[in-house]
Amino acid sequence: MLLSLYDEIILKISEFMTDREKIYLSMTSKRMDQLKYKIRYVELVSVLDIRSLPYFDNFECVHAHMIISLDKIPKHVKYVHIVTTETNIPRFVTHLTFAFNFDKPINNCIPSSVTHLFFGAYFNQSVDDCIPNSVTHLGFGWDFDKPINQCLPTSITHLTFGRNFNQPIDKCIPALVTHLTFGFFFNKSIKDCIPASVTHLEFGFHFDQPIDGCIPQSIVKLTFGKNFNQLINNFIPQSVKKIILHKCYDQNISQGLAAKIKRI
Repeated sequence: MLLSLYDEIILKISEFMTDREKIYLSMTSKRMDQLKYKIRYVELVSVLDIRSLPYFDNFECVHAHMIISLDKIPKHVKYVHIVTTETNIPRFVTHLTFAFNFDKPINNCIPSSVTHLFFGAYFNQSVDDCIPNSVTHLGFGWDFDKPINQCLPTSITHLTFGRNFNQPIDKCIPALVTHLTFGFFFNKSIKDCIPASVTHLEFGFHFDQPIDGCIPQSIVKLTFGKNFNQLINNFIPQSVKKIILHKCYDQNISQGLAAKIKRI
C-alpha cells in the first residue's frame, strides 16, 4: 500500500516536469528506474529517436517525416505529427503538414482526427469540401490562391493565408476564428468580413484598404504592412491594445492612438 501511494505521488509530481527531467529522475535509483515505465512523456519527439526504447509506448506526442502504420506508434499516443507528400493519411494523425512541394487534390484525403493542418509552399488546389470540422488550426503556403467561399469549417480558430492569396473574403472567415493572418499580396475589401471573434489580426505588405467600420470590438492586436496608408483615427476600437504600423505610414494619428502604436 505504501509503495503504491509512493508511486502515485511520484507520477503526479512528474506531470510538472519536462521529459528530460523525468528521465533524470528515473536514473536516481532502481526504484525510480522502474517508474519510467509508468511515467508518460508528453513533449514532441521523433518516432525514430524512441523506437528502440523499452518504454516506447509511454510517449504521447510523436512526429514522423513519412506515413507510418498504427503498429509503429506508441500505444498511449495522443498527438501524431506527420510531414508528407502523400494523400493516404492514417486516421490517427492529429497534426498534418504537407511538404514543401506537395500540390495534389485533397478530396476525401484528410481524416477527422486532424486538428492542425498546414500546406507547403507549392500547394494551390481547391479546398472545397475537403477540410473536416475537426481542424482548428489551418495554414496555407505561398502559392495558394483559390476561392474559399463556403470552404472553411466553423471549427477553425487560427487561420493563416500565404504569400499569394488575394481572393475576396466576404462571408468566408469562420465565426470562431481568433487569430487571422493575411499574406504579402492580399489587398481586398474587409468590409463586414472580419468576425467578432478575432482578437489578433495581421495584414501583409500590399494591404491598403479603408478600415472604417471594419475592425471588430474584439481585436486586441492589429498589424498593418508597409503599403498601408489609410486613415485610422476614429476607426480603431477601444479593445485594441497594440497597433503595428510601418514607418512609411504618414496619416495623422490621434494622441490616444499614438500610445498604442509601434513602428517597424
